[in-house]
Amino acid sequence: MTDKSYRNECGSCHMAYPAGLLPAHSWERLMTTLNEHFGKKVEISKKSRKIIFNYLLNGAAGRVDYVVSNQMIRNIKGIPIRITELPYFRHKHQKIPAQQVTGNPEIRSFSNCLACHTQAEKGRFNEESGQGSSE
Repeated sequence: MTDKSYRNECGSCHMAYPAGLLPAHSWERLMTTLNEHFGKKVEISKKSRKIIFNYLLNGAAGRVDYVVSNQMIRNIKGIPIRITELPYFRHKHQKIPAQQVTGNPEIRSFSNCLACHTQAEKGRFNEESGQGSSE
């Protein structure tokens, strides 16, 4: 489940990643560096920024008890800002050749979760069973 402001603001440029995929300190870093958000300047009203920030912090991995959230924060070092760099993410995707993703114009990046996980915005990444909810 995602906050409406988060879905509208952040989801207008990329998938509104479930808050439980990153720990609070990562969301804090992302939200305080919006002037340089992966090469782009993001402008959000102060009101929306506060709502989104609170949503992300309250739903962050380590603050919620969801299976995927708990797995995502295992063995992390530092303050990760890319979900695709988390050890658990890498482990789950290690058998997928990079060329199959980056070389595919319909996918282009491992950060395009929706290309393979149609329920990703709802925190569901296990397509076969419908399990794996992070929210």
